[in-house]
Amino acid sequence: MNEHHLNPTKPEEIVRELFNDNSGIINEFSKYFSKEILEFAELFSVAYKKYLELDRLLIGTENIQKAYTEGFAYLIYDNLLTSVKLFILGYQTPSGNLMRQAIESVALAILCSSKDEIEIKTRQNKIKRINFFEKFIKNKSEAKSHKAIEYLELNFNKLSVKKDAIDILKKSRSFFHNYSHPSQLSLSTTISFATPGKMFIGGCFDIGKMEEYKKELHHRINFCRILPNIIEGLIVKINKLP
Repeated sequence: MNEHHLNPTKPEEIVRELFNDNSGIINEFSKYFSKEILEFAELFSVAYKKYLELDRLLIGTENIQKAYTEGFAYLIYDNLLTSVKLFILGYQTPSGNLMRQAIESVALAILCSSKDEIEIKTRQNKIKRINFFEKFIKNKSEAKSHKAIEYLELNFNKLSVKKDAIDILKKSRSFFHNYSHPSQLSLSTTISFATPGKMFIGGCFDIGKMEEYKKELHHRINFCRILPNIIEGLIVKINKLP
């Protein structure tokens, strides 16, 4: 790979870097991970076709609850695709942060599609019943996105969500949460594993992180696998809304 060495003390090099297409990094990911990237693309395509079924169902709807549900469903796909794009550009930290948003968008779409009250735990560890959607659109503290997967787990029977799907969401969010705040994982993206002492700025491909790259791509591939079933569940729920 022809490496690009940036001198951050020179404004002209910073401007050049901002417009850099990172083609060298993309070529390395294509060279070593073409199989995984193709598998992701095939699964994403299947999953998006299922989303289009949801979209056709809601053409012309004036129901705000249905509109929010579809909005979060669309956000899943936008965040997921952009996450993979950023990943193969060499931007692992923002890519991971977007994956967390994709995962939480799944939970929000399911919760917003429910016409029934759900159970939540208060700070005093007491059970409280709320209409999640009504609380969410009023921006109430009980309906913040970081609590959404916890609510799915508490109400998976009522929401008709399979436990194994929630387990996948929890496992993925736990991993990508490390990119949402400065952490050892996010710090490692700036450090070369192949060349001790070398630091990266503005994206990278590090041959010393091959197993880590494969693991991250498989997280995204496995997430794609469950999307058609999630969207099918949303279609069922939306059909029950008035």
